[in-house]
Amino acid sequence: NEISFYAKEYEEPEKPIELSSSTNSIIADGIDAVTFTAMQAEENVTEQVDIFVNGNKIDGNSFATTTAGNYTAYAKKNDIVSNEVTFVAEEYIEPEKPIELSSSTNSIIANGTDVIIFTVMQDGDDVTDQSEIYVNNNLISGNQFSTFTPGTYTAYAKKNEVVSNDVSFVAEEYVEPEKPIELSSSTNTIIANGSDVITFTVMQDGDNVTNQSEIYVNN
Repeated sequence: NEISFYAKEYEEPEKPIELSSSTNSIIADGIDAVTFTAMQAEENVTEQVDIFVNGNKIDGNSFATTTAGNYTAYAKKNDIVSNEVTFVAEEYIEPEKPIELSSSTNSIIANGTDVIIFTVMQDGDDVTDQSEIYVNNNLISGNQFSTFTPGTYTAYAKKNEVVSNDVSFVAEEYVEPEKPIELSSSTNTIIANGSDVITFTVMQDGDNVTNQSEIYVNN
């Protein structure tokens, strides 16, 4: 007897798709992105596939987010589903804005009492109380500095990990002013005979400095 049968045309099944990513970690700042590539039998089929991230189809083959967390991506072409690719979106921590250090003067006297006052500004705000101030790399207390040592000094401020500009100033040598002198006389009246005399004495801080002084009468 005869048996009839139908030979259906052989259709080679599509080869599997392999999805890869440019990184396994991005920053969740809405800008940093992971880029996906889909390969099928050594052929780049990225433009022919749909890519899904956490089950949601994305536009194109790049993905960025502002939501931190773990993500899973896969690609699909017709009925062929790729492997899964996981990646992490790390929380975005906005970097601190720069800080600027300024000083009340660029010169002080090295007498231990004359001070320079520092101010630290950040984005228009005074953050002096939140900052550490260093003079010649030594942390000072507060925001004022005085010294007995003359020389050139350099200061900078630090707030967390943000370091300010440098500010230079000079501590000038302290020259102690002379103490006042006091003039006294042996009398307040003499006879104008050319022989009667008045004797003057000059004292300074308890010391007789008459011999070191010039004495003027009627200029």
